[in-house]
Amino acid sequence: MSFGPQEKTVLDLWDSGLTILQIVVQTGIKKENVGRILSSFDGSSDQRIDEASIRAGSQALLAAIQQVQA
Repeated sequence: MSFGPQEKTVLDLWDSGLTILQIVVQTGIKKENVGRILSSFDGSSDQRIDEASIRAGSQALLAAIQQVQA
């Protein structure tokens, strides 16, 4: 599959573990374009977003529990 430099950059950053927002900040590419690139070239993009949301929610819950226990 052939793709341009912008797509390569986004996919490389995604594969290195960056989130969509981190890619947006690092590259200056609009969030919608990053999402489009990931959806076009990486079938796991939706799953990664869900996993990130779950991790963030779990971290917030743990912090709240620790605050109550303190």
